Amino acid sequence: MIFEQMTLTNFRQFSGKQTVRFASERSRNVTVLHGFNGSGKTAFLNAFTWALYNDFSPDFEASDRLENEAALAATDPGDRLKTSVELVFRDGDRKYTAERTIEVEKDENGTRRVVSPASVTLFFVDETGEQRSSRNPDETLLRLLPKRLHPFFFFNGERIERLARSDAYQQIAQGVRTLLDIELFDRAVTHMDGDLSRRLRQEIASHSGDEGEQAQKRREALDEEKTGKAAEVEQLQKNLDSLDAERDRIDDKLASMAGLAALLAQRGEAEKREVTIKTNLRDRRDELAREFSGNGYLWLAGDVLASAKEMLDRARQKGELPAPIKRQFVEDLLSNEKCICGRDLSPGSSEYTTVDDWRQHAHSDELENVVNKTSSETRTLETRMEQSFDEIDRLQEKRDSIRTELSQLEEELSELSNKIGDREHGEDPERLERRRRQIDDEKSTFRLKLQKAQDDIEKLDEEIAEVDRAIRNLERADEQGKLAQRRLDAVANVVTALSRIRQLRHDELRDDLSKQLADVWGRIAIKDYKARLDDDFRLLLTKDLGGEEVPVRGASTGEKQVLSLAFVGALGAKAQETFEKSKDGENVFRGGLYPLVIDSAFGSLEIEYRREVARWMPTLSPQVIIMVSESQWRREVEEELLPRIGAEWVLKLETTKNRSRTIDLRGTDYNYVVESDDGFERTTIVEVEVD
Repeated sequence: MIFEQMTLTNFRQFSGKQTVRFASERSRNVTVLHGFNGSGKTAFLNAFTWALYNDFSPDFEASDRLENEAALAATDPGDRLKTSVELVFRDGDRKYTAERTIEVEKDENGTRRVVSPASVTLFFVDETGEQRSSRNPDETLLRLLPKRLHPFFFFNGERIERLARSDAYQQIAQGVRTLLDIELFDRAVTHMDGDLSRRLRQEIASHSGDEGEQAQKRREALDEEKTGKAAEVEQLQKNLDSLDAERDRIDDKLASMAGLAALLAQRGEAEKREVTIKTNLRDRRDELAREFSGNGYLWLAGDVLASAKEMLDRARQKGELPAPIKRQFVEDLLSNEKCICGRDLSPGSSEYTTVDDWRQHAHSDELENVVNKTSSETRTLETRMEQSFDEIDRLQEKRDSIRTELSQLEEELSELSNKIGDREHGEDPERLERRRRQIDDEKSTFRLKLQKAQDDIEKLDEEIAEVDRAIRNLERADEQGKLAQRRLDAVANVVTALSRIRQLRHDELRDDLSKQLADVWGRIAIKDYKARLDDDFRLLLTKDLGGEEVPVRGASTGEKQVLSLAFVGALGAKAQETFEKSKDGENVFRGGLYPLVIDSAFGSLEIEYRREVARWMPTLSPQVIIMVSESQWRREVEEELLPRIGAEWVLKLETTKNRSRTIDLRGTDYNYVVESDDGFERTTIVEVEVD
């Protein structure tokens, strides 16, 4: 999706009909709109989301009054005022024109009332050059750019750091699934493993008598129970995420309070050590588990090995081992009827009987080999058993040492918490620290509940799989039921295959996005931190501490903003890469071209970050539209963006005060704020001449 132009008609500050054209050339893909505070930058951003989704950002106030005040005041009683936003854009080979409109009427008392709620029209030019209209414009727009994606591409830069919060990963994961086509697999699996499989099971049950009916009822009961458990898991995870976010906010507030810096620094270092210690403790636990799994049986084999060894020793003492003579040798003598001394061994003779008696004392080669192997392996197993005892002792000793270290650290953290929350620092730190401790307790409780619920789901999945096997193998099914069984088997195989492909795609995208995020962050970051996505699509900053990678705690707002911007850029770049491959027939996934529309992209960034963000931002999207104030349009930003600007505009603010001022752009002064001549505030969009 590439925007060509927007036309605003009596929309908020923008009176009358005003049109803005956007830059879209690959080498000059940046559009900049300069505006004083209150000139309509946030309104301009929300014009996109209203036109596309009939929705607004959380910071957009009075969203129920979109009409321009001056235009409404000039409307005669009984007349209607039209407010609209028209967007012209391209998607693939088609050109679209979307217009969302609302009409209000002013009655005789001057009161405004809505007479025509917001509605949208969508026209497009098809491959033949014919203009056509969409029968379901809202649905078509949502398909072109799904609503859940708009926070990634239409946002206030000063608030984008929310993506780095602990509770944002679900939004990120949903956006990735939608943007990069994982949702296609999710929908397919949900349909086949849901409605389709359920209908086939019902058909099998209906053709399999009471046994089939009971199996189907059991399946439905398990489904209902699993649905409830899944909802419980989701809610528990949301509770944990909410607590993590609240804890981060408390840490931010504490960090801003005087007199706590040294204590907070000590706690920060202690918490980093805690992460390392707990990781070591998990590693030792896993090592113990592997040792028990691999050699635990030897601990129970001691008596068996001792008994075997005793039996072999007793046989050797009696001269039974090794065998004095081989069985095959005796059998050969009897077969040849000739003794080694030369006597005849005729069957029935006393000589024959004497030699034949040696069979009872002779052993076969196979038995001799088994005895020798048993003796050797018995010694090996005894050695392994002793080594396993030693290894378990070593691991348990190490684990106990780590537990002692962790216990001491927990005491240290508790003491630091008491010092931070001491009333000598005031009531606010005491209250915040008390809540922080409560949060940690609540998180422990929720984690236990979450683990139990997840374990319950695993058990339910096993029961469901067992019932499904039973349904597919019902022997009383008639021919129609057997046909449904075969179809259900085929559906199950397809679901398994799709699920595996989906997981591979999911892991591949996560890894690719994490690499791109790390690359973008590495080009921008001032500190030696690393950025990555974890398995749940959480944005993480880490750093090296004594050769170990640990999470960064207390990252600044600017760092979180840059991290979030880097992720948005990586996401858009990945979507564009996927789109380019799909055009060449190399990829079944579509991806797409998505613009970045950003209000206050550089608001809270330091100079170094401003320059780096301005440098790489045009490279991560085919189209960038940014709104900035004069203070944000710093020299370093202008220097980096100027060669990439293809369109530039000034949001000229008319205000009731005599506070006129100009802004210098490309060596020319443009009216930035002027005095209104009719007592109403309004904004006029003025084009800047671009070379």
